[in-house]
Amino acid sequence: MIGLKEKIIVTDIDGTLAHRDRIPEEVVKSCGLLRAKGWTMHVATGRILAAAVPHALTIKALSPAIVYDGARVMGIENGVVFTESKLSGDVLSLALERIWDMPVMLQLFGDELVYCRPEDVKVAEYFRSIGVPVKEELLSPGVEGEYFRGIVYGPPPEVEKARRALEKVLEGLATITMAGESFLDILPQGVSKGSALDWYLGSLKHRPRVVVAVGDHLNDCELLDRADIAVSMEDAPPMLKQKADIILPPASEGGFRKLPEYLLDQSFVQDLMFSRHAPEKGRGLVPVEKNKEGLC
Repeated sequence: MIGLKEKIIVTDIDGTLAHRDRIPEEVVKSCGLLRAKGWTMHVATGRILAAAVPHALTIKALSPAIVYDGARVMGIENGVVFTESKLSGDVLSLALERIWDMPVMLQLFGDELVYCRPEDVKVAEYFRSIGVPVKEELLSPGVEGEYFRGIVYGPPPEVEKARRALEKVLEGLATITMAGESFLDILPQGVSKGSALDWYLGSLKHRPRVVVAVGDHLNDCELLDRADIAVSMEDAPPMLKQKADIILPPASEGGFRKLPEYLLDQSFVQDLMFSRHAPEKGRGLVPVEKNKEGLC
C-alpha cells in the first residue's frame, strides 16, 4: 500500500481544474475524495500567486504552489518564495528591441504585478479583471531591473514571426516557449513548471512514491514529463496528449471529476506504475485499455 502523504497530485488550474475562472462543485468534491484517500494536492499555475490562491484554497491544496513565472515555488498562505529564477533587464531589452514595432501586445511580469504599454489596453483590462495589479509603464524597449516572464500576444502569424526573431537573438540567454497560437512566453533559461517541480521534490527528505501531474497547456509539457502518471485533457494540444497516461474530458465538462476513477483503482495505478518504470515497456499502454472501457 502507498501510505499517506506519499502520493501527490500537482495540477494546473485554468483549463484543467477551472473553466472560465470557476471550479465546478463536482470537481471540488472529487478533490475532496482524493484527499480523503491519502492524496496530497498542489497547484502549478501560469497565474501570479495572488490570482491562484482562491482556487488553491477551494480544493484545499497544500503549500507550496508552483508559479510558472520564474519557476517560483511559493507558500500559499504567506507568499514566501523558496526558489525562483529571473530575467535580467538586459536580456529583456534585447528581446523588446527586436519586436517592439511588431503588431503584437507585450507584457512583463514582476513580483506579483504586470507591466504593459499604455496602448496595450486589452492587456491592462484583462489583468485588472482578475485582480492583478497593472502598471502601464512600459514606454520603451530598454528596461531595467529583473522580471520573471515576458509575454508576446497577438495574431498567430505575427506571434510566429516574433518567435523566429526571438529565438535568434535570445539563443542561450532565455527560454522561448509557444503558449498557444496567440501567445509566446519569454522565460529565464531552463525555466518551466517541470524545473520547479524538480526543485520541490529535491527539497523533500523522501520523494513521494507516486507523483501525478495534470495539465492542458503547452507550458505543462515539462511538468507532465516529470510525473510518474501524466494526465491531460481531451482538448489539450496533441503534443500534450501524447505524453499523457490518462486523458480526461475537457474542463468545460468538469473533466477533472473523473480522475478518482483512475487513481482510486489501486490495481490500475500499480499496473501503470509498472508500465511506466519497466525498461521494456512504453508509457501509456495501460491507459489505452482504460480508455476503451469508456472511463475517459
